[in-house]
Amino acid sequence: MKFSKTQWRKVYKQKRKALSAEERKALSQKIFVQLAQSDWVEKAQNIHIFISVEKLGEVSTQKFIQLLWAKGKSVFIPKVEGESLITCEYTPETLMEMSRWGILEPKSPKIVSEKEIDLVITPLLICDRKGTRVGYGGGFYDGLFAKCKPDILKIGVNYFSPINEIITTYESDVPLDYLVTPEDIFEF
Repeated sequence: MKFSKTQWRKVYKQKRKALSAEERKALSQKIFVQLAQSDWVEKAQNIHIFISVEKLGEVSTQKFIQLLWAKGKSVFIPKVEGESLITCEYTPETLMEMSRWGILEPKSPKIVSEKEIDLVITPLLICDRKGTRVGYGGGFYDGLFAKCKPDILKIGVNYFSPINEIITTYESDVPLDYLVTPEDIFEF
């Protein structure tokens, strides 16, 4: 099938919604076991990761973030500011609040330069075999990637394997380097 990003977004929101909370929890665990054992995480010190939103059925990141802290990694999370994301330090002491979008964000963020980041773990609905990701349609992560070092490692985490092709892409789309699913790691 050749669908536009909008069509794929609709399909994979439904597929994700069809997974039970228990299935999502088990699949998330498998994803992060693979990621925790990767050289990428071992070599990276400054890791940018999203705070998962349960109501959206996103891959759960909470336990993985705790593991990163236990390994002595510096963890950074996004915060929406206007039409873009800023990068904020995230520690166990960070006070959080719910944004108007229902996303937990730092209440008094300590903002850092995206150039400090070694690795970005990004949410997505689906991607294709070239690493072109379909997110929620705001282009927030493409904008974040553009502010990072040119060689920033971009890793998507998803319950689903890549599809063959996304037919509508934009010049601003930044492809992933890797996708980690419960069963596989895909390199693009």
